[in-house]
Amino acid sequence: MAGDEVDLYAITTTELSSTPDFGNPLPGFVLEANYPNPFNPRTTIGYRLDQPATVELTIFDSAGRLVQVLEGGVEKSAGRHDKVWNGRDLYGRCVASGAYFYRLRVGDSSETGKMSLVR
Repeated sequence: MAGDEVDLYAITTTELSSTPDFGNPLPGFVLEANYPNPFNPRTTIGYRLDQPATVELTIFDSAGRLVQVLEGGVEKSAGRHDKVWNGRDLYGRCVASGAYFYRLRVGDSSETGKMSLVR
């Protein structure tokens, strides 16, 4: 699998999934459900960090292809953070209606959620 793809078989579609790294203690974090969902033309994705951490927040399509990077390995302070996705890809083009996945990575751990864009 290429580095810009997500393993869709590891994602639960009815709830957020988590992949903990028990060998390396990391700051605690919570990925919240996006709102609104379904959405058009934009949605907000919130997350909380227990302490400062480097985060990556990315969007993938239902085929596992990278669509957008909302946070690209940036240091964030402890607390709640919101990012808005405007339904556009890396090149600024509007994406099609359908299911999309958003993934928050903090260190070696990640959580993934599912959202629907309806045009």
